[in-house]
Amino acid sequence: MLNQDLKAALLQELNVRYEDLVQEWLQYDPTGLIANAEEIAAAKLIHTDLAESISDEDAAFLLTLDDPLAAMTSKFIEENGSSMVHDEDF
Repeated sequence: MLNQDLKAALLQELNVRYEDLVQEWLQYDPTGLIANAEEIAAAKLIHTDLAESISDEDAAFLLTLDDPLAAMTSKFIEENGSSMVHDEDF
């Protein structure tokens, strides 16, 4: 695939997965939305910025995954989420 084709294919896959998530989130009650706010915010960020900010090599790798949006969302939360130790910050 050409460089632009890789990123276009990744963006298409991210769009499909994100739309599935949006439909799922629409079924949540307010308590469910609050409980899942971190995941929702991370998925939105990944969906919005990922395809434009990664290398062609990374895009090619992500396209080999079943759900690149879920994989990147989980990794983002793991590295930046609220479960990180913030003792020194407080």
